[in-house]
Amino acid sequence: MLFRSGATAWAWFPESRMLAQWINGSLVCALEPRPAGAVSVRGDLDGEVLSIGVTAGSVQFAVRRSTGIWIVNQDGSVAGALPRAVGAAMLIPGGAVYATRTGIAIHDLEIPLEGVTSFSWMSVSYLQVRAGGMNYALRIDPGRETLFQLPGASR
Repeated sequence: MLFRSGATAWAWFPESRMLAQWINGSLVCALEPRPAGAVSVRGDLDGEVLSIGVTAGSVQFAVRRSTGIWIVNQDGSVAGALPRAVGAAMLIPGGAVYATRTGIAIHDLEIPLEGVTSFSWMSVSYLQVRAGGMNYALRIDPGRETLFQLPGASR
C-alpha cells in the first residue's frame, strides 16, 4: 500500500508489517518488522492496516481492530475513530473517506451507495470507488464532493 505527499512517498508492507519511506531514490525502513500481536518499540499497530496517510509530517494509519476502525499515529497512539465504518477506509488530506452500511462518509457528508468494497487513488482530487461490481470516481475536494459512475461493464 502506498501514499505520496509531495516529494515524499511511504509504503506499508502488510506481511512484514513494515513501513518504509522513499528517500533519495532508496526505500528506507521506518518501523522495524515485528510478529503480529507483538508490541513495537514505536507503538502498537495491532490490527489490519487499511490505509496510510501523512498529517503534519507524521504518518498515520487507518487500522481495523475488533473494536472498530481507528486512526492510529506512527507511535501507536490513537488519533481518532471512524465510528460508523463497516468496510473500506482511506485516509485523505484533512481526514478520511470510509464505507458505512448505506454509503460513503466524507468530511461531514454521507453519499448514498451501498456495498462499497474498496477505495484507491486516481489523482490528488479523486478516488476510485468499487461497489456492487461497478467503478465510481469520487471527488474529495472539500465542498465539491461528488460521486460519478464510470463507464464499463459490471462484473
